[in-house]
Amino acid sequence: MSLLAKLTGEESPKLPVHQFYAALQEMADGAQTKSGIMAAFGLVTATSDESELDFLIAHFQDSANKERWLSRIHGLLVLAESGYFGYKTKSILSARIQSIG
Repeated sequence: MSLLAKLTGEESPKLPVHQFYAALQEMADGAQTKSGIMAAFGLVTATSDESELDFLIAHFQDSANKERWLSRIHGLLVLAESGYFGYKTKSILSARIQSIG
């Protein structure tokens, strides 16, 4: 099970990117927790679902400009959902997320 693959539609169930982005914003504001996001989106603990959410959280926490990071994640998820610029696969999306400063 892979969170990123579910966001791109490579795996089922396909997760709604706008709602997932909104949940990340809520977590950034302190109004939501990792476990709350896991439960809301049916993510499975001790799988790629959880490790990829941890990956997103770590990149957010390491970001110098958190507002820009959230904005870029939203854009990347929307592009990935539609398959634009080749962001349709988990590996390409993951690489692109790592490049956000």
